[in-house]
Amino acid sequence: MNLTELEDQMGGWGAGGSADNTAAAESEDSGLSPAEQAGIAQMEGVRSSAFLDQSLRAEPVYGLTEYALSSAAYRLAEQEGKEDQVLCVLSYVRPGEEDSRSRTITVDARTGAVQEVFSHAPGMEEGGDTGPDPGGGAGQSGDVPVRPLRRAVECPDTL
Repeated sequence: MNLTELEDQMGGWGAGGSADNTAAAESEDSGLSPAEQAGIAQMEGVRSSAFLDQSLRAEPVYGLTEYALSSAAYRLAEQEGKEDQVLCVLSYVRPGEEDSRSRTITVDARTGAVQEVFSHAPGMEEGGDTGPDPGGGAGQSGDVPVRPLRRAVECPDTL
């Protein structure tokens, strides 16, 4: 049995829903449910992941020239008393290596301001030296948080 036959047997049960879906009835005027309309409003002014990637690559301090963007995910960070912040988490890998290096950079998806940078290199989790750390000792962790630049990257284009 294939997936289409299974869905037919289920008669519209599950994620697919049925023709009398209440969300569809609520959205007859605009074609969108209230939840969908609220989601769109939250995304106002958000930059595309391609644009945010390009902006990060323009900053040499992140060292992304040898890295490929592997994924980008948006998430909403709720803030009490303030407008909710939309963050974009961009994940990079260094292709062509047996033990891949990776970087994860979280940015404010509206302004492009870097919130967090996280880097991983192979062998470091096994006690390899990451080099001198600000505390004077040798780093021993495979996952290295890096202090972000606290300035916005120029982002004139929106989605």
